[in-house]
Amino acid sequence: MNPRKVAIVIAHCILASWLAAQTTAVHHSTKGVSSQTVENRLPLHEGWSLQTSAKVEAKGETISTPGFSASGWLQVTVPTTVVAAQVKDKLLPDPFFAMNLRDFPGMNYPIGGNFSNIAMATDSPYAVSWWYRKSFAIPASYKGKTMWLKFDGINYRANIWLNGKQIATDNDVAGAWRTYEFNITGSAKPGAQNVLAVQVWAPTENDLAITFVDWNPAPPDKNMGLWRDVYLTTSGPIDRHGTGEERNESAGQGQAERNDSVHDIGRDLRTGCRTGAERIQRCNIHARQIPTVSVRESPPVVAGADGYAESLQAHDAV
Repeated sequence: MNPRKVAIVIAHCILASWLAAQTTAVHHSTKGVSSQTVENRLPLHEGWSLQTSAKVEAKGETISTPGFSASGWLQVTVPTTVVAAQVKDKLLPDPFFAMNLRDFPGMNYPIGGNFSNIAMATDSPYAVSWWYRKSFAIPASYKGKTMWLKFDGINYRANIWLNGKQIATDNDVAGAWRTYEFNITGSAKPGAQNVLAVQVWAPTENDLAITFVDWNPAPPDKNMGLWRDVYLTTSGPIDRHGTGEERNESAGQGQAERNDSVHDIGRDLRTGCRTGAERIQRCNIHARQIPTVSVRESPPVVAGADGYAESLQAHDAV
């Protein structure tokens, strides 16, 4: 064989071996990162209980304790809306068959009407709040870490308690499309059972909720509930969030104190620093580190022929 061809074949073999080794290394590296990500996330998916507040006299500080009995409550998995849970438990018939949906309690709005813009009847079973409750164990390995309770979607308003302590009110939690992150380090109990209680209200006719599918008949609860994932994550001792309750400007620097335990991801500018859940750290933030936000008027939102709302173009500048 031609020596030049032999050299080319040998070079190709060496290159192929090197590429295979690199692929294997990347695979193992990615696998390690993936396992760390999974270990850092504690999903709260199964084992929830659901009940209307019309049948519950206890308050959140009691419902969110191990001694409270949820006997007779629906057993559900999250995400789920209230009506979806009732359908799954066979308390309501299949809403997609014939005119079953119109026979659901609270279905008093006109056929063809956009229920999102119509007030819910006062005698509707969904005009009152509903309780979601879950008991779960937090791994002992979470001790010494900052623990975050995250909700990817709550429709629409909610009060939230953990282990007998209220961590959010319906002033903090309002909006179907918002995501929430709560620092629960001071309330959580690593290595023990914890109890979470969420009191949820349906949106009103004046709320911007799940309203864009105006051609689809709406359920009587207006999709009330925990409609996206709920889970815990951990981080180090530094709270990289915070919204800045105090700020004193001096000589081009700002001294900020972060003392909030509730973090709204959609609103946070992520400029703060704080340690732990109870201990406050003061830190100097240079003025150039604080983002400046300027917003110009956005174009109108128009409804397309398919019923979906479309925005012509976003003009926000950060």
